[in-house]
Amino acid sequence: MQHNKSSFITATLVLSLLVVLGVAQHYLQNSVTAASNGRMVPHFEVDPFWPQPLPNKWILGSAIGVAVDARDHVYIVHRNDDSNFATQEIGIDNGIADCCTAAPPILEFDVDGSLVNAWGGPGQGYTWPASNHGIEIAPNGNVWIGGNGGGDSHVLVFTRDGQFVREIGLPGEPIDSNSTTHFSRVAEIAIDPDANEAYFADGYGNKRVAVVDVATGAFNVTGGLTVIDPQMTVSRTLLVNRYRSNSLALFIAPNHRKTGFYTCVTGVRTGSRCFDRMVPISKKHKSPL
Repeated sequence: MQHNKSSFITATLVLSLLVVLGVAQHYLQNSVTAASNGRMVPHFEVDPFWPQPLPNKWILGSAIGVAVDARDHVYIVHRNDDSNFATQEIGIDNGIADCCTAAPPILEFDVDGSLVNAWGGPGQGYTWPASNHGIEIAPNGNVWIGGNGGGDSHVLVFTRDGQFVREIGLPGEPIDSNSTTHFSRVAEIAIDPDANEAYFADGYGNKRVAVVDVATGAFNVTGGLTVIDPQMTVSRTLLVNRYRSNSLALFIAPNHRKTGFYTCVTGVRTGSRCFDRMVPISKKHKSPL
């Protein structure tokens, strides 16, 4: 009798466990189906064959900026001075080997990774940055670059073919977050095509985001120059996102050692700016977006 009772209890427990497992499996399957039908996090894979091998025995130095234009062409700015390479890497330049030499600082690739164009470096009418940093493509295809080396207090604009367009800001100037004539080691550039404005992460030397007119390079006349935070450290990453027809979001990462980011949301443009509402956001807080 006792044996039959124990067998009954065991069978009941086994049956209950099977029911629980069946319900759990059904729930998990529904969750996976729901997730697959919803918006998933992008999945990235390294393509070892992109870009395709460069011509002329060129090699890349430190890539310090990437941008994509309206044709899905990818632009890379890299540091091609000798200090970015080991002696044996640039054997042609040092006369010790048949390979290699540094590629020009601006490289344009098509979607397949084939090199379309390469240009950049010192030229007439402008001062090339001592240390390249950041690249952005304007709606008209012009290429904007900054620099974070000593004396890099300006931004350069070129056509997609490398023809010089303009120099914004005076080169070789000191740190001054209130200046309307120069910057101080611009790290990143982001363009708002709807407002025709370019935002500069002017934070390696200065402590601000500066705003200029894309067509002329002039400082915005309605407060397009604002100090974010006198205590703000390096501003290295800048993203402008127009998430509604009349609203703009601005995200600024202070530097790679800080947690979180600065964020700013502005509504209808009335001449006033939203930088006074910019506050640090940590991982424990939610963005106002």
